[in-house]
Amino acid sequence: MSVSYSKLYYQFHKERIKQRNIEYRNNNKDKVKKWRQKRSQINLNYIRDLKMVSGCIQCGYNDNPHVLQFDHINPKTKFREVSSMVGYGRKKLDEEIAKCQILCANCHIVKTLEEQ
Repeated sequence: MSVSYSKLYYQFHKERIKQRNIEYRNNNKDKVKKWRQKRSQINLNYIRDLKMVSGCIQCGYNDNPHVLQFDHINPKTKFREVSSMVGYGRKKLDEEIAKCQILCANCHIVKTLEEQ
């Protein structure tokens, strides 16, 4: 398998690229802040829509996204809580969501108590 040119370029110029990124963020703080806020809002909408479409897998509730929660199927694989990852990229967010099921607050509490 061959390595793409862009990966090779990055490997050889990693420090220079990192420095350039740091300089850009320092020189464009307002742009970076707005971009991060926009990404966070897009991710919040994505999470809300996902909750509403899926609903609780046990009782089917899907009237209010604030009542629906992501429950990690295997807590040992948990990286972070999905709700605290809105500032992350979509790929990382989707990886964490894939480890979860959606439950309403009541079903989530019952499941947690049964596991103890």
